[in-house]
Amino acid sequence: MLFINYVDRGALPTAARLVQGDLHLNYTQMGMLFSAFSWTYTLSQIPVGWLAERYGPHRILAAGLTLWASATILVGFAHTFATLLVLRLLLGLGESAGFPSAAKILAAIVPPRAWVRPTGSSRSGICPDRWWAPSSAAY
Repeated sequence: MLFINYVDRGALPTAARLVQGDLHLNYTQMGMLFSAFSWTYTLSQIPVGWLAERYGPHRILAAGLTLWASATILVGFAHTFATLLVLRLLLGLGESAGFPSAAKILAAIVPPRAWVRPTGSSRSGICPDRWWAPSSAAY
């Protein structure tokens, strides 16, 4: 789930030149689209973590997954800058449920002395293009 979380947020930057050409977007608009995800993702982490504590991480994760999957699917139907912007904001909100919910689920089912392996495994999806690199110094 966390791996997909990282892959789908990169879909727009990967297709940026095609989207920019098809929708006649300028560089400022593209920059706003790229950063819009981070606005809601960053601002939502703590409130979503609180919701996961209050209402249960499974419910919040399911709601987040539904929202981020819907936003990702609807990007293919977007034909305006405003629509893309709203979808990127919703993607950030939906994906913000991933880490707080996963951490809460792991904390509930794994004894504290055994947290290292499942936490490391769940975080291995964080940066899929760099997981194999021995260090960033190689770049």
